[in-house]
Amino acid sequence: MNKILIAIFFCLLGCTACQHTDKPSIKEKINSINELELIVCTMAKTYTLRDAYDKDVENDEFNFINWLEHSVKKGDRIGVYGLRRSYSAYINLNDVSDNDIIVKDNTIYLTLPEIKIKTLGNDIIPIVYHERVTGLRFDIEESERLAMRNKASSLLDKEIADKTSTLFPSMKQQAKDKARGWFSAMLNSWGYNTVITFKEKP
Repeated sequence: MNKILIAIFFCLLGCTACQHTDKPSIKEKINSINELELIVCTMAKTYTLRDAYDKDVENDEFNFINWLEHSVKKGDRIGVYGLRRSYSAYINLNDVSDNDIIVKDNTIYLTLPEIKIKTLGNDIIPIVYHERVTGLRFDIEESERLAMRNKASSLLDKEIADKTSTLFPSMKQQAKDKARGWFSAMLNSWGYNTVITFKEKP
């Protein structure tokens, strides 16, 4: 649906090409797009499940009883799983106001809303790469798989939201580059030069 709106939006350019479009009309056309999805990125995370006998990310409930129980049991109990989640970098063009559009001679100074990132969905069932239960170990239950999947999902969300990581700024920069290309093409077709910036939260 979003792609259809964008296609219709750019088809309208032919009606006003090579002509100056006034400021209210520019704002109206931008607002009409609503939420503009710029890029979609799919991330994957691998995680493991095993008996809680050591201090690690998977087994944060480690205690002496877990260790003692593990030490007297024979066999292995381990599961290796994968999780995929898709994220969208977008801007809400309803937030563009008159103050964000400044026209000086043949140049438009356009300030676009902050780039935001949202989750597009989950894998409800984890991808099973490997499971091994031998000896006196108990079978891995579905509730354990689900709990680990939820934990891995939360960790992945934190990585995406962490502004000090490489993922967050990379997605935002790609989204900015695409938005600049689209809006420059639109405004250039109306006879304007462009200077496009983005709002940023401190």
